[in-house]
Amino acid sequence: MYAPVDDNTQGFMHDHLDDYETGDTNADGDPVIRQPIRIFSPADVDKFMQILDRNKNDGNNFSQYYSTLVTSTGTYTLKFSGAASEIKTGFQGPTWGGKFIHYFAKAKGNNDMSKFLRFVRDEMKITGLELYEIKKGGILANRVQLNPDNENRVTSTPCAGGVS
Repeated sequence: MYAPVDDNTQGFMHDHLDDYETGDTNADGDPVIRQPIRIFSPADVDKFMQILDRNKNDGNNFSQYYSTLVTSTGTYTLKFSGAASEIKTGFQGPTWGGKFIHYFAKAKGNNDMSKFLRFVRDEMKITGLELYEIKKGGILANRVQLNPDNENRVTSTPCAGGVS
C-alpha cells in the first residue's frame, strides 16, 4: 500500500516484486503465482496524480514532484510537465487494474515502457506525464517517449545529470 498524501508529500518510491507465490492454490492444488507487471500501474499513476492535485496551486511548478519504481528489469521515475488542468485522478481499484492487465496482454510490442505510455495516453487520457528510465547509480537517466514512427517502440533521450 501507499503512504498517505499530505502537504509535505513530494513523491514516493516503491517496487514491483518478481513473480511470487500468493499462498493460495488453484483447483489442482498447485501454488498460485502472481506475476506483477514491472512498470507503473494505474494505481501508481493515480497516487502520483493525487500528489500533484494536492499541490496544483503551488504556482503550477510540478518539477519537484516524482514517483519512482524499482523492479528487477529497471528503475523508472514519473515526472509531470503538464498544466494543472491536465491532472486527473480516480484510477485505482479492480476496474482499472483489470483494464491494465487486459491491455498489456493484448497490446502489440514487447516493451513494457511503450505499452505503459500508450495505456496512459489512450486509456487514462493523461497528457504531460513523463517517463524516465534511471540507469545504474541513479545518476544518468533517459526520458522515454513513444517512437513517432512505430509506437510499439520507444525512443530514449539522455538527460544530463539525471532527472531534475
